[in-house]
Amino acid sequence: MSALPGWYATVIACCAAALGLAPLVAAQHRRCGQLHPRACAGAMAVLLYAAGLACYVFWPHPPTGCAAAQWRLLSGLGEAEHARQFAANIALFVPLGVLVRRYRGTRATAVGAGAAVSLLVEHAQLTGFWSLLPCAYRVFDVDDLLTNTCGSALGALAPAAPPRPPPDVRSARSATPGRRVLGMACDLTLLLSASAISAAVLTGGHSPGWRRAGACWFIPALLALAVLLAGRGTSLGQRAVLLGAAPTPHPLRSCVLRWGCGCGGLAAALGCAELRDAADGAPAAALVAVYCLLHGGAAFTGGDVRGISGRLAGLHFSDLRTAGRSTPAPT
Repeated sequence: MSALPGWYATVIACCAAALGLAPLVAAQHRRCGQLHPRACAGAMAVLLYAAGLACYVFWPHPPTGCAAAQWRLLSGLGEAEHARQFAANIALFVPLGVLVRRYRGTRATAVGAGAAVSLLVEHAQLTGFWSLLPCAYRVFDVDDLLTNTCGSALGALAPAAPPRPPPDVRSARSATPGRRVLGMACDLTLLLSASAISAAVLTGGHSPGWRRAGACWFIPALLALAVLLAGRGTSLGQRAVLLGAAPTPHPLRSCVLRWGCGCGGLAAALGCAELRDAADGAPAAALVAVYCLLHGGAAFTGGDVRGISGRLAGLHFSDLRTAGRSTPAPT
C-alpha cells in the first residue's frame, strides 16, 4: 500500500482542521464552557481518518483502461496478494468502528456505518463515480463489502466513551493568555479562509491579475473592519472563546485602531504586497509569522492578556457571561 495517499490525507486533514478551528472552538465553549484537548484530538482523528479513507479508496492510479468488476465472493483468497488486500481492507475500516463506538454509538450502529460506507465506496467505484467518468477506473470487488464490514465490526468491540457529568457553562471564566491566543488563532484562520474564498470567487481557479490578487486580501480586511464595528471592538475569534470588549468612550476610534493593528491591518499589508507583486509566497509567510509572534507574545507579557492591538486601542476584555455585561471588569 503506497504511502503517498497518506501524505495527501494528512495535508487535507490539516487544512480542514484550520478551516474548522473557529466553529469547533465556538461550539466547545458554548457546550462545555472551554476547549477540551480531548475534543481537539477526537476532531483531528475523525478528519485524518475521513481524509485517509477517501484518499486510499478513491486514489486515482493512472488508468490503462476500464476495470472489470469482481463478483465472485472469496474467489482469490488463496492468493498471497489477495490475502494481503483482504487484511488491509479489514484494517482500514477498524478505526471507523472504534470512532462510532467512541462517540457513544451502539455496536450495531458501528457495523451498519461500516457496511453503509463500504457500499457507498464500492458503488462509486463500480459506476465510475456515478457516471462522472467514462468508465470504472477502480476495481469493484464484492469481497470488499465483506472485509470492510468485518473491519468495522472488529472496531465496534471497543468500549464506548464513559458518560461525563454535564459541565457548568453559565459560570464566567477568567480571560487567560491561552484563551486570548486561541481567539487570535480563530481570527487568523477566518481571515485566511475568507482570503481563499475571495480568491476562488474572483479568479475562478485561474491565475489572478494583480488587481484581483490584491482584492483577495482587501475584501477580508473590509469584512474584519465591519465585524469589529458591529461588535464594538469584539472580533469573531473573541466571540468564539466567549470574550468581549468593554465599552470605550470612543468606540469608533478604538475599532479602527484595533483593526489597523490586528488582522485587518495584516490583510491590508498582504494586499498591498500583492499589488506591488512582492508577495511571491515567502514574504507573505514571513509577514504572517511575524504577526503571530508579536501578537501572541504580547498576550503573555505586560501583566494583562491584551494583545498589541487591544493595548493600542485601549480595550479591555472579559467573559461574555459576566453579570452586568455593560461594565465588565477589565483584565
